[in-house]
Amino acid sequence: MSSGPAMERDQDDWGSAGESQPTLTQHLREQLMISQMGERDRALAHMIVDSLDEDGYFKVSFDELAALVPPEHDVRAEDFMAALRMVQSLDPAGVAARTLEVMDKTGANWIATTDYRTSSMLRWELKDRLPVVQINERCRYMDFRPPDLARIEGHRGLWVAAGSRRTTEAWDDTTAVREYVESADRVWRGHVFESYDFETISNWTPELSPPPSSPLFKCSII
Repeated sequence: MSSGPAMERDQDDWGSAGESQPTLTQHLREQLMISQMGERDRALAHMIVDSLDEDGYFKVSFDELAALVPPEHDVRAEDFMAALRMVQSLDPAGVAARTLEVMDKTGANWIATTDYRTSSMLRWELKDRLPVVQINERCRYMDFRPPDLARIEGHRGLWVAAGSRRTTEAWDDTTAVREYVESADRVWRGHVFESYDFETISNWTPELSPPPSSPLFKCSII
């Protein structure tokens, strides 16, 4: 049965390797909790993560995992393939640590995003330490507890944009002044699998509850 590496932390990866950092397994499990997937697939993905060795490799067979599931759940070995692909797509160390480094460098107080995945990762990893605002697709957040605007108004922000999902269209409907800071690559086994751009934001406060007619309100399908 097919198996292979799921995730490996690269020596030149972002962040530090200090004792306060979460383990790879903990980090992947946290990301699975906010991933857009069904509960059955999520449970299988958790089994994949729990089977990784200390270097992030998946070395057991799908047959072995399927044998651990009670028969009444009707899980077959091949059902784990999609779960493995999901785990392989996760970010092994997250973007929060690098984002905090750039914020310290620039004096930014809050974080802006323009895609749901980046926003979800940062909100999960940072908890309530800093305001994280997805400036577009605000229809997703109408029932969310709003961030403290006192920590945003009059303060410099930082836009964190994943290269594969980067779009500047949302900014066309704002008065924000953006200034490029730097870019950084996420590396897995020597290969770049995502790049992130960091830009400071000034002269603007995000509109948390724009009218439904606003381009910043409309949601796309995930």
